[in-house]
Amino acid sequence: MTNINELIEKVRQQKIILWVGAGFSLYAGAPSGNKLMKDIIKHSTGDEKTSLEECTQTLDSVAETFEQLYSRAKLLKVLEQETII
Repeated sequence: MTNINELIEKVRQQKIILWVGAGFSLYAGAPSGNKLMKDIIKHSTGDEKTSLEECTQTLDSVAETFEQLYSRAKLLKVLEQETII
């Protein structure tokens, strides 16, 4: 990224998602990383759910695997349902 405007534009276009860590999101009323990870997994079924439960238990790895198994659109829909975005 060459400047902040480019970053902002990519966020608006939903080409990137910003994760705020270290509990900061809790102060904004968003779920914890662990809860959000569990919420993403609960939106999967069958073998996909097993794959997500077996991947490294970090929010970024679960989100990335979910996106690969389903789609970015479905991940965004889950995030919209479970958070304040």
